[in-house]
Amino acid sequence: MKFTIDDDRMCPENNGTWHLSATDQTADLTITLSALSSLYFGGMSAHHLAYAGHITAHTDGAIGQLARAFRTEPEPHNSFGF
Repeated sequence: MKFTIDDDRMCPENNGTWHLSATDQTADLTITLSALSSLYFGGMSAHHLAYAGHITAHTDGAIGQLARAFRTEPEPHNSFGF
């Protein structure tokens, strides 16, 4: 699957064409859906989630790679109270 993002004014680095695909290769890590959601929305670091048992590395450096892939500048901020 390929998709293009072309309207991110807040983080223009996200603009571009991206490619996602499934594979039958061995995984570098195992992650829970809730941990993936937390990373996606910027709520937690991969290192904290791994320490809490929500991510398990199967190869050296996998947690660091995941952390870098989901790192954003600036960090997400919600200015509205719920």
